[in-house]
Amino acid sequence: MKMKQVCQLTGLTERTIRFYVEKELCAPETRWMDQRKYYDFSKENVEELRQAAELRKAYFSIQAIQTMRSSPERIPEILKTYRQGLAADEAHKRKLLDVMEQMDVEQIGSVAALANKLERVSAALSLPQADLAPEFGRLDGLSREEKEEAYQEYQRRRKRDEKIGKFVVFGIAGLNAAGSLASWIVRADFTYLFTFLVQAGFSIALCCGVRWVRWLFVAGGVIGAASTFLLLIQAADIGGMPAWFFAYGIFVLLVSVLTGILLAWYRPVKEFFYQKKNG
Repeated sequence: MKMKQVCQLTGLTERTIRFYVEKELCAPETRWMDQRKYYDFSKENVEELRQAAELRKAYFSIQAIQTMRSSPERIPEILKTYRQGLAADEAHKRKLLDVMEQMDVEQIGSVAALANKLERVSAALSLPQADLAPEFGRLDGLSREEKEEAYQEYQRRRKRDEKIGKFVVFGIAGLNAAGSLASWIVRADFTYLFTFLVQAGFSIALCCGVRWVRWLFVAGGVIGAASTFLLLIQAADIGGMPAWFFAYGIFVLLVSVLTGILLAWYRPVKEFFYQKKNG
């Protein structure tokens, strides 16, 4: 099951799903292709994601969910601790609410005044976990803000690459179909009409992101470049060929080589086929 389909079924974003997978709350099949990680989700994985999301909404920690998954016998123990925490949290919030209801908020003009008003209640509370174990932002070389900016930049670059890749793929497919159409029109032969229809079908499949057609085009580019190169060498040995023949041959050679390179290694093209496969 593709990522896009899982997002629709669970209502979770791709980023949240990847986070849950990283935290081992879900373990889909993983494989690498073109230096990209692909996930293949099963129905059981979708249910794991749904369960994790429901527990996170109820304020269960990632660690608690991991423990309950790996050691079901500890669930009663974790639930008792969780229930005690909810009860204590409710009591503290009730006290805070009582203080806030008695407070004349119009008379609070500074943080110092607010802290003094809340001191009696907040003294019994502990700091948030994020304050007790701060990240400090540099443990892996990037602050949280820098990580967020890097992620946003990655998303922008991915969308930009996908658009460029789409333009390149559609251009190659269009040129391939146009070349076959031109051959049929010039020669007016039924055989070339059949060739045009086949090539048009391949071009449409390429635009739809069919991966084996992509590699068929790469192989065609390599074969076309090699055959054109040999033809030019033979023509040079024979001699007497017009200059336009060599110019056209070199043009075809360059187009064949460029087609193979773009479809096989160009990053935006890889991104286009990745998005076609994974949504």
